[in-house]
Amino acid sequence: MGTITKVMLGLIIAAGGGGIFMALSMIPTKVEELKEAKANAEREAGAYKGQISSLEGAKKTAADNLSKAEGERDQYKTQLDTALQGEAGAKTLIDQANQGKVAAETKYTQLKSKYDADQPKLNQLGKAQADLGKYKNLSFKGGAVSADQIQAYLDELEALKKKKVVKKPKVVTPTRKTKGVVKNVDPKYGYITIDIGDAKKGDVFRVTRGGKFIGKITVTTLRGGSSYCLVDKTQTTGLDKNPKTGDIMIGDDAELSK
Repeated sequence: MGTITKVMLGLIIAAGGGGIFMALSMIPTKVEELKEAKANAEREAGAYKGQISSLEGAKKTAADNLSKAEGERDQYKTQLDTALQGEAGAKTLIDQANQGKVAAETKYTQLKSKYDADQPKLNQLGKAQADLGKYKNLSFKGGAVSADQIQAYLDELEALKKKKVVKKPKVVTPTRKTKGVVKNVDPKYGYITIDIGDAKKGDVFRVTRGGKFIGKITVTTLRGGSSYCLVDKTQTTGLDKNPKTGDIMIGDDAELSK
């Protein structure tokens, strides 16, 4: 190793030793600074812990207030629901009362009208009772007769009158049908059918067409609401063509001869 090298190494070692010395001389100062910083941090931490504790207390108080407010809210809601139900019930009672009032007023009006209408009768009844009082001391065949006995006699007399006077029901004679129409003409057997069911055997009907006389027919049989007739050959036209029915046709008018 050369001299220069040794010198350099010596300088380096001296410099390193000086640096170490300086560093070692600064350690106490740094330690004090760190202690102070730790104390400051602990003080700040304590302050923060106090604030945190205060905040937690405030949080708990707020939670308690919230729970109390929610309880009061639920209580008020229950009271409101009860009040609304009570209001609905009260409204129903008011409606029922109003309906009852209207019904009572209507009944009163009806009774008053009836009373007003019956007032003349009541006056007559009062007069009749006053008149009846005059006849309280009546006598018949030497014995006293009360008003009730007289009324009983009158009722009995009225009942006897009703028994004696019996009205017979009025007999209503049904109106006969005197006009009809020829429904059928049987050229083989000579029967003329007309739509009159209440005719009598032997009744004679005039047959016309448009007001023109055709002939006469006589009822011989009644069946099913119709009359079966034969022509009067002495007073019927067309017998030279149709010897049994003459000129009589379906649809001709038939009227009872008087």
